[in-house]
Amino acid sequence: EPTIIGENYGTIYANDLYVIDQYLYQTAGKELSVFDVSNPLNCIKVGQYIANKTLYDMAVYDEYIYVLTNEGFMIFSIADRQEPNLIKIHRTGYQLNDLFVYQQYLFTTSFYELVKIYSLLDPAQPSHLAEYDGGHGKSIMVVNNTAYIGDASSSIYVFDISSITSIK
Repeated sequence: EPTIIGENYGTIYANDLYVIDQYLYQTAGKELSVFDVSNPLNCIKVGQYIANKTLYDMAVYDEYIYVLTNEGFMIFSIADRQEPNLIKIHRTGYQLNDLFVYQQYLFTTSFYELVKIYSLLDPAQPSHLAEYDGGHGKSIMVVNNTAYIGDASSSIYVFDISSITSIK
């Protein structure tokens, strides 16, 4: 049975968490917070970024964090692990539901496109590679060149992504 060894109280619910090295990144409301968790019994908030919109899920690639908003995603540099630095806002004009990084690709889902795929060869400037518009994407997981996408109608779409640009 799991044993609680520490607890920090926030002011609002957390949308997502991600740990890199000794730092935990948390989206909660309009805040991207950074905690030093090198001592799990004493997690210390060491940095934050306050946005003007709610922040949701996040994914990490290299020295960057991609954070969903209600109109696309934000790209933060985390070269300085304690201070997320906003690099770019990628606006889609609609809310994305999930995102996932696999190899050098960023996958996003939404009710408007089942999946959209970006190249992260330049992680600060993701470039659109492919998309599939045949559903309403809610969630995504990619394992061994296979993308599993949960749809709003309870369907699961499965894609072979060994050749990403040929997704149809």
